[in-house]
Amino acid sequence: LKRTTFQLGVIAHEVAHALGFWHEQSRPDRDRFVNVVWRNIDEGSLAQFLKEQTREVDSKGIPYDYGSIMHYRSKAFAKNGDLYTLLTNVQNYQRTIGQRDHLSFNDIRLMNQIYCSHVCTPLNCQRGGYTDPKKCSRCRCPDGFTGKLCEIVMPGFDANCGGLVAVKSRWHYFSSPNYPKAFKAGQECSWLFRASDGLRVELEFIELVKGERLRSIRSVPPSGEWEKWGEWSPCSVSCGGCGVQTRQRKCPKDSLCAGESTSVQSCGNVPCEKCKEEKLVSVSCGLWGLFRCEAMQSVEVPCKEKCCTGYTVVNGVCEPVTL
Repeated sequence: LKRTTFQLGVIAHEVAHALGFWHEQSRPDRDRFVNVVWRNIDEGSLAQFLKEQTREVDSKGIPYDYGSIMHYRSKAFAKNGDLYTLLTNVQNYQRTIGQRDHLSFNDIRLMNQIYCSHVCTPLNCQRGGYTDPKKCSRCRCPDGFTGKLCEIVMPGFDANCGGLVAVKSRWHYFSSPNYPKAFKAGQECSWLFRASDGLRVELEFIELVKGERLRSIRSVPPSGEWEKWGEWSPCSVSCGGCGVQTRQRKCPKDSLCAGESTSVQSCGNVPCEKCKEEKLVSVSCGLWGLFRCEAMQSVEVPCKEKCCTGYTVVNGVCEPVTL
């Protein structure tokens, strides 16, 4: 192997494979969270996107993790660099998948549950935390929580901010430290909003202040004008509400264009009536089809659920569930 420089996250990804981890989008339940755009995948790489069988994967009850270091990026193994091969069912996570910066909290949690769960008597950890194998009397907590059982909202770091907010019928107003000044480097704030049964939390951003920070200086490319938007891609689903479609535009070479090169919108919000299901059927096989064999085939059956997970029928269309 010639002398090569590897990103730390790439090394962590490969070590996780050695410890038995599959790619996140290979989970048997992946279709509830991402859609594979098969037509955009390089033909020699189609096998990279196959799902593993339920009997081969034990996720220990840990939810699907868009931020996992084991997740492919949006355009992995694409026929060309402009095509998406994975679309997230929740649009806001499209830029989350594929990070190679560090292990996610759930990556570490799963690794500990597989290899270290025998070390301690499990605690009743809250907020998705897990018993700390190095100190059995406490839980390891996800970002924003602390306390023996992760029951406490993390206090502000280098700032007087954050905490538990009991949501009532009236509005609560809060802002970042020293607003409208920017966060100082290293400052962190965590809020937990808690509503009574039957109520839902609603957030409204009433003011944003934008500014600039210079960390380095380089020559700025000349401003350019975007080319026209391309056509919308086909919807990733035909029904159920969780579909997404994209369109793209190009910026002239060596120019800097304001805005995004990719636009994403939801689609496929009609309720599903027919769904595909794998069933064992009898088929002709053998020489000249003289024998009968059993094989798995995809057949259409009435849908048990008319909308995707996290969606419900509202006025005849599938809409996201609001909590």
